[in-house]
Amino acid sequence: MRRGCNAHNSDFSFHHLGELAPGQQDFSAAPLAFQPHIRPQTQDFPYLAAAGVGLFHLHPVPFNVSKFFHFLIFLSFIYEVIDLKISLLQMHTILGQSEENIATFLRMAEAALKEKPDVLVLPEMWNIGFFPRPVADYADQDGEKTRALLSGFARENEVNIVGGSVARLESATRKIYNTCYVFDRTGQEIATYDKMHLFSPGKEDQVFERGQNLCTFTLDGHKCGLAICYDLRFGNFLSQIAQNIEILFLPAAWPKLRQKHWDVLTQARAIEYQVFVAACNGGAEASDKHPLGGHSGIFDPWGEVLAKAGENEEIISSELDFGLLQEAREKIPVRKG
Repeated sequence: MRRGCNAHNSDFSFHHLGELAPGQQDFSAAPLAFQPHIRPQTQDFPYLAAAGVGLFHLHPVPFNVSKFFHFLIFLSFIYEVIDLKISLLQMHTILGQSEENIATFLRMAEAALKEKPDVLVLPEMWNIGFFPRPVADYADQDGEKTRALLSGFARENEVNIVGGSVARLESATRKIYNTCYVFDRTGQEIATYDKMHLFSPGKEDQVFERGQNLCTFTLDGHKCGLAICYDLRFGNFLSQIAQNIEILFLPAAWPKLRQKHWDVLTQARAIEYQVFVAACNGGAEASDKHPLGGHSGIFDPWGEVLAKAGENEEIISSELDFGLLQEAREKIPVRKG
C-alpha cells in the first residue's frame, strides 16, 4: 500500500483531426491523442514533433523547416492558452452515513458536469463526515471503495477528480489515515496524499496517523499541489509545496465557528504564493449540531475571488487564466527571493 504522496503522469496520445484524404494513413492507433481537453506536457513535445513531421510529409505541399517550426509554435500556443475549468462540490455530509453521502456526491457531480469542468474537487471526509466514532468502523479499507467509485466516475465522464479526503484503514498496519486520491480523465490514480497536520483540538491526532510526504502532481499539463484543511495554517509547509506549482487544491471540513480564519487564509495563500487556490469546504444545514462553514472559494494569483460559495450545499465553478500567473510573478517578483 502506498503512503504519503505518489504521483506520476498519464500517457498522452494523438488522433488525426478531420477526415482522411485518399492515400493518407490513420494515426488513431499511434501513441499520442490530440484531444481538445488534454494539454500536452513537456515530455510529450518530442512525440508531437514527430507527429508534425509525419503530417507534413502527408501534406501535398513539400515539407520544409519553416513550416515545421510554425507547427511547433502553434502547438506551444495551444499549450499555453487553454484554460482549466474547476468545479468545487460543497457537499453537505451526514455523519457516519456513507451511502447517503455517496448519493450526494453522485447527484452533485452529475449536476456539475453540465458546466463542462476539467476538474471536480470534493471536500474533506466527504464520505463519512468529520468524524464518527469509532472511526475504524467507518473507514474505507485500503481506500478500495473510494478508489473504485472515483476512478470509474472520472473514466466514464472524462473528468479529473481531486477526491477530497476519506478515512482510510490500512489493512497491513491497521492504522487510519485522512487520505486524498487524485484521478485523471482516464480514471488512473495519479496521486495520493495523507494529511500531515492533524487537528489536535478535535483529537484527530489521537485517531489518525500523520502523513509523511508532500504531494504535487500534474493535471492536463498544469502543476498542482495538495493540502487538507488544518494544513492551511502551516505556512512553512505550504511554501514548500507552492515552489513549483500553479494550483493549490485544498479540501476541508472547516467549521463555521472559525469561518473568518478560513476566508482570510484561503485568499491570503493565493496572494502569498502567487498561485491559484481551489479551496473546497463542506456545506451546512440548519439542523447541524456542529455546522461546517462552507465559503468554498477559487482565487487567482492576485488574490481576486473568481468564485465564492455561501454556507449551504452548493457547486461553484471558474475557469483559470494561466496568463495571470506570469503577470503576477513578473510584476511582484517575490518568488525570486
